[in-house]
Order: sequence, then structure tokens, then C-alpha cells
Amino acid sequence: AMASRPHYDPNDRLNFKDGGQNFATQEQYEAGSVMKIIPMAATLDLGVARRSDVVNCGGGRIKWNGMTIKDHHPYGDLTFDGVLLKSSNPGVVRFAEKVGQDNFYSYLEGFGFGKRAGFPLDREASGSIADPSNLRNFASATYGYSVSVSPLQIAMAYGVLANGGTLMQPRLIQSVIANNGIVVEERPPVAIRQVIKKETAREMCLALEQVVSARGATGRRAIVPGHRVGGKTGTAWFYDTQKKAYDTSRYNVSFAGMVPVQAPQFVAVVVIEDPSFDDPDFSIGGGSVAAPVFKRVTQKLVDLMNIQPTEPVKIEAHDIAISSPSN
Repeated sequence: AMASRPHYDPNDRLNFKDGGQNFATQEQYEAGSVMKIIPMAATLDLGVARRSDVVNCGGGRIKWNGMTIKDHHPYGDLTFDGVLLKSSNPGVVRFAEKVGQDNFYSYLEGFGFGKRAGFPLDREASGSIADPSNLRNFASATYGYSVSVSPLQIAMAYGVLANGGTLMQPRLIQSVIANNGIVVEERPPVAIRQVIKKETAREMCLALEQVVSARGATGRRAIVPGHRVGGKTGTAWFYDTQKKAYDTSRYNVSFAGMVPVQAPQFVAVVVIEDPSFDDPDFSIGGGSVAAPVFKRVTQKLVDLMNIQPTEPVKIEAHDIAISSPSN
């Protein structure tokens, strides 16, 4: 399923100029920290790191090959899961250097980035990968810059984790059915390739659950009561194509995840371009803006798909929290 806003009414084509773009497939942008799943999955898949491993994030910045990698908070030692749930840029670079440039870019392409997926709509964005031989590009690509992507590609990449490590061909139509009920054509799922080991995919799903459920995690607003949710926030500066520079006052924010993490039934991706708020104290980010939208969409999906809750649900009644049965 896909939805883009702003949109237009195809019956009269009003607002077509502003709403005629299918953002999910035709737009490409730098996605930020939702891309951190690539280097982190690669470390597990290659066996160069475990989820219990710890790296030092430098208290907010590290010097790496002559560059300064900055963080949004002054973190020190963080585990593998901690780097994801705190979304530390220095932390992900520390893990990525264990993978190496060549391996990283091999996994990046394996997950489906840098080329079209063959989706059956016009003008599908291919995305782009900046010069992989450049160390600055390598570092920034690990946390979602120097790589342009489409929301569809993000959904496919998270689908790799949800599908046991297999990249799937995205489908727009499942089947064509005539008026008399006869199935004229079926389009079954098509696997493109095995990107990571099944165990790696499972471990990544469990790590992404911490991004949503752990105290102090960036994705807490994506929690869906009764269900185990895994996902990742993304907050990236808006690139001004006219000025050829980043506008640090504007952002593309996103949240990508799967439900339920123990046996994923669907992946959902929410991307919001350049959100703005009247409240000057509101902090714009993937966790504060996109994650709540993901939660609302997901709550409807688990009902529509009849996915039964597996976790206790706390219901507030007269200021008393009551645990309801999981069924």
C-alpha cells in the first residue's frame, strides 16, 4: 500500500501541479539514521561484531581519518543495541570501520540501493551513491548521507530484515480478478537475492525492538500496545538544491519498522518532508514527528490483518494501570 500527500483528485486533476508526485517511488532524498541498519547488519553478518560489543562514542564527537564525526548528544561507551537506540553517529562509524569500505558498499547495493527496483510505475527513482572511494562519503553514508534513496527502497531494505534476510521484488498488484470471480493473472512473491543470513536478520529485528521499547530510546513514540515493534528513526538535514548546501533549520524525518518483530507480518515506512511547528520548543525529529504517524498506521494495520496481541496492554482507568489479558 502507498499514500502520498499532498495529492490530487484524478477525476478533475485539481492540484496536480503540487500533488502529482508519487513521493514513495519517484522522490529521492538523504534519509539519515534509518540507513544505520546497513553497516550494523553487515557487522553481524560478517561476524566482526556481536550485539554485546561496546564502542566508545567520544562524548559527542570523534576524530576519524582526519574528520570530526559529531553526535546529537555526548555519549560515551555504547553497546551495539545502544548505538541503534541512541542513534549515535560516531558509534555507527566505529562499527562500520570493522566492516570496511568495500564490504559496506557491497551490502549497501545488496540491500537494493543505488538502482531501480523495477516497480511498475513511471519515473521510479534509482537513488545514487556518492564516490565510494572517498573516506568522507563512506563515513557519512553509514549514517544516511552521501546516499540518495527513495521511500520504496527503504521499505525494501527493512523488508530484508523482516523476510529472514531475503530481498523481495516489490509488488503493486497481487492478482487480477475478472467480474465473474475468475483469477485472470496471479503475481506471486518473487525473491531477488539473499542479502544477509537468516540469523543476522533475526538479531537485527531484536536490536530494532530496543530502539522502540528501551527506556530513553529514540523510537518510543512508535510503541503499539500489545505488539512487539521494531524500527529506526531518521532525521536528516534538508538539502537546498539551489544553494547547493544543507539547510540546518529544515529536515526530512522518517521512521521505518516492522511488526511484530518475533514474526514480522508487515513493514511500514513514514517519511515527512520539511515539517514545521509553531511551538519553538518542539524538537523536530524522526522520533517526535514520524514515529507517532507510524504508530497510528500500525494500530490500524494490526486490526485489519487480525494480528493478535502478544504482550500485556496497560489501560488507564481512574489513574490506575490495569494489565489486560494478552488475548
